[in-house]
Amino acid sequence: MGTKSEEKIKHFSQLKSELFLEDNTLRRILCVITELKVAAQKNFILKRLFWKTSDLFCFLVNKLHEYLPESRDKNALQNKSERAGELVACIEIIQTLGLMFRETETESSRLNTLATKKGTLFNLLVILISEPQIPKSCPVFDIQLVADSTLVEKSFDAELQKLILEYTDTAIALLYEILLVFQQGNLGLGTTKFTISWMMSFLQSCPPIQFYILKSCLQYSKTLAEYIRNDYREEFRYFIHMPALEKRLPLCYPITQPTTQLFHEVLELVEQKQYVKH
Repeated sequence: MGTKSEEKIKHFSQLKSELFLEDNTLRRILCVITELKVAAQKNFILKRLFWKTSDLFCFLVNKLHEYLPESRDKNALQNKSERAGELVACIEIIQTLGLMFRETETESSRLNTLATKKGTLFNLLVILISEPQIPKSCPVFDIQLVADSTLVEKSFDAELQKLILEYTDTAIALLYEILLVFQQGNLGLGTTKFTISWMMSFLQSCPPIQFYILKSCLQYSKTLAEYIRNDYREEFRYFIHMPALEKRLPLCYPITQPTTQLFHEVLELVEQKQYVKH
C-alpha cells in the first residue's frame, strides 16, 4: 500500500513538473492534463495531492485566462483551426478542475487553498460565465478559392459551434461544484446564506447560466430540489409562459432551440413530484 502511494506521489510530481516547464506548447500541456485527469479518476490520492498546495490550481486557472473569453494569441483571433484547438484544451482543463472539486468536500487542504486563493476562485467564476470568443468569417476575394474556402469555413464553423456547446456543459458542471463550495460557507466571506446570495447576484449578469445551474440543482441536489418545488413551484407556473417565450425567440436565432429546451427541462424538473437522480 505504501509503495503504491509513493508511486502515485511520484507520478503526480512528474506530471506537475512537466506542466510547469517553460516554453510548453498547448498540445503538450493538453496531453499532460489529460494524463492527470485519467490518473485522478482512478486514484483519489491525486485529488488530495492536487489540493495540498495552491500552485497547480492557480496554474490551471491562469492557463484558462490565456484563452478565455478570448485568446491572447492574435493568430487565434483569426484562425478558426487554432481557436478550436484552444477550446479543446480549455474544455479538458475545466473537466479536470471539476473532477478535482468532486468528492473532495471534506479535504481540509481544498478549503485552505480556496480560502487563501479567493481571488483565483473569483477569476475562475468570471471566466466560466463569460462567452468564449470565436473568429468571424473572413472574406475571400480570389474567385477560384471561394468554393473551397466556403466548404472549409462551414466545416470549422460547425466544429466551433459543437465545441462551444461542449464547453458550456463543462463550464456549468464546474459552476455547480463551485456553488456547493459557497454553500459550505467556509471561505471567510460570512454566513452560508451571504455567500450563496453573493454568488447568485454575481451570476445575474448571465440569466442562461442561472437556469443551467438551477437545472443541475434540481437534478443532483435532493435538498435544493425539494426546497424549490415546495416554495417556488407556483412562481415558475406564473412567470414562465413557454408560448410567450417561444414567440419572443424566432426560430432563425441559433440560441432559440437550446434556450427553449433548457426552459422546458427546468419546468419539467420543477413539476416532478419526486426527486430523481439522473
